[in-house]
Amino acid sequence: MARGIGALGPITGPPNSPTPSSGSALSSALSGVEAYDNLVTDTNERLGQYQILRQSDDTITVLQAALGNLPKVGRTRLMTEISFLKEDKDIKQLRDHFVDAVLKPMKAAGASTPAVTASPSESGTAGVEVQKGLIPPASRSEQSKMKTDCLSRDDHRCVITKSVDMKWKRAHRDLYPQGTVVDDTECAHILPHALGSFDLDKAQEVENAAIIWAALYRYFPALDGQIAPDTINNDANGITLSVNLHKYFGQFNLYFERMEQPNTYRLVWQENFPISSSAPKVITFTATDPSVLLPNPDFLQVHGVIARILRVSGIDRKIDDMIEKSKMDDWRIRPDGGTDVI
Repeated sequence: MARGIGALGPITGPPNSPTPSSGSALSSALSGVEAYDNLVTDTNERLGQYQILRQSDDTITVLQAALGNLPKVGRTRLMTEISFLKEDKDIKQLRDHFVDAVLKPMKAAGASTPAVTASPSESGTAGVEVQKGLIPPASRSEQSKMKTDCLSRDDHRCVITKSVDMKWKRAHRDLYPQGTVVDDTECAHILPHALGSFDLDKAQEVENAAIIWAALYRYFPALDGQIAPDTINNDANGITLSVNLHKYFGQFNLYFERMEQPNTYRLVWQENFPISSSAPKVITFTATDPSVLLPNPDFLQVHGVIARILRVSGIDRKIDDMIEKSKMDDWRIRPDGGTDVI
């Protein structure tokens, strides 16, 4: 059964709704306080004019959650798109695009991933076309190397509990005193491994990968030049975690909030798990093996932003329900992507 981008279905084409090309409006909004404030006003007015289609229409909730949490450049780009879209159907499609191209692939990465909706903006579509020619997938050998490298960097321990990896301890009993706390650990991808999993010989998968990565670069520009599908197994995109903590992190129930000190983060729990009260409040990443890159703060920021948007918008519950439904259906997502579910 295909996983990750390999499980995607067909995608919806963008409507003919022009948004500013060349980034002139974006540059103006970023360079001046007045222009930015005007853009905020225009965006709020446009969202206020939106006519809800039905009771379950969460378009405004999702877009406001995104606007409240995206980094400034990504937020400004989204506001620019919203303020220039005149038709409500295009605003709805922008919501679908953000959910399908950003939230669903991140949240549902461990299961089958639903179809992706194209951006309703011309600038977003142009970004997709650029990405089509630039996205070779990741290799399995790199994933194995990443796990080994991160385990070495993290002193063969979970970075939160400091429990020693059980397999490593068994193979190196002479290095640890009796009674050393051990646990099963895994290399947790910060940006999910599934984002680099697709078949270059299948045009639909390449199309969907292009849409996803164009959206990630658009709303999280710090990622551009630092990570791509073929570098998803970069050591800086990995953290050694115990199996349970990996699950919480992958489900966006745990994220790391950057603090002023270098490589130092506050742990943020979105649920009251048994371990959340005993875990450290703050951790600092260090490298036992200095040749291995530390977790990238930009990747961790994206993970945290996605976690907050998922929770504030309520999309996390809908995606969880979708995943459970897909499990009962032999891990398959309907060909149309099930957009009526989310």
